[in-house]
Order: sequence, then structure tokens, then C-alpha cells
Amino acid sequence: MSVDGLEPRPVTEASGWTSADHRVREETREAIARAVPANTTRAYTRQWTMFTDWCRIEERTSLPATTETLTEYTACLCRAGYASASVEQAIAAVRVAHRSAGFPSRPDTRAADLVLADHRHALARAGRRPKKAKVLSIDEVRLMLEGCDTATLPGLRDRVVITVGRT
Repeated sequence: MSVDGLEPRPVTEASGWTSADHRVREETREAIARAVPANTTRAYTRQWTMFTDWCRIEERTSLPATTETLTEYTACLCRAGYASASVEQAIAAVRVAHRSAGFPSRPDTRAADLVLADHRHALARAGRRPKKAKVLSIDEVRLMLEGCDTATLPGLRDRVVITVGRT
């Protein structure tokens, strides 16, 4: 799956574009690929594989997927108890795959987003809220600051970030 969305497109005479208008140099593609974190690529690839497997089992078309297919897939993930962040990532992965394949506005995610919103409400009613980071005490912050080597630029930067982040 391409995350960059820069696949060749057919030349259409009505637009006046030439094939050069749709070409991107290899070094530009590499810059785009480097900009996407490896973890994001892995996560989206995993989510896309899960989606295509589900589509195959459900006898649905994965590319291009319909709005109804994405909505039902979203509902399936919610019923299975996936965390809302995981479901949100799945929706994003499907959209990125479609954009990369030349379907920039498909599938529409509005209904899937509503299913996800309902899932978030259900999780909240059940007491399952997103985990929040623990607030550090002053003593814990002081210990972290003591560990910063202010003789080095990274240590000085870390000390500033910790100090500013605490205020």
C-alpha cells in the first residue's frame, strides 16, 4: 500500500495536462516516504490488511469500498470491543489506501464516524475512558531535571522542555 498518494494518473486531454504534470521524481518520492513515520506505515498496512481480509470474508469489495462497507466494518470493530483510537486508525488507513489508489473522496466516512462516536459514548458510559498520562509531582520533575546534562545541547533542550512542560 502506498501512503504517499502519488500514483501515476491517466492523461486527460480536457485538462490540458501532459504526462509530465503527473510525474514526480524518485528523490521526491523518497522525501515523501521519509516524512511518513515507519510506525505509521506499519500500522496502516496492518489495518488495511485487516480490512481487506474482512471484506473477503464478508464478500465485499475493498477497493474501491462503498460508504456502507466502511460503516459496517467500523461497526464490526466496535462490536469486537476495539479501542476508539484503533477504530479511528482503521478508518484513516482505509481512506489513505483509497487516496493512494486514485479514489481521493472514497469512501465517505461520515456514517463510520457516527458509529465511532456512538462507540466512544458507550465506552465512556461503561467507564472505559482513554488513558491519560500521570501528572508528575514536583519531586519527580526535580529528579528528571537532575538527570539532564546541561553541558550538552540535548541535555539543555530536555531541561527546557521538562521545565516548560510542567508549568
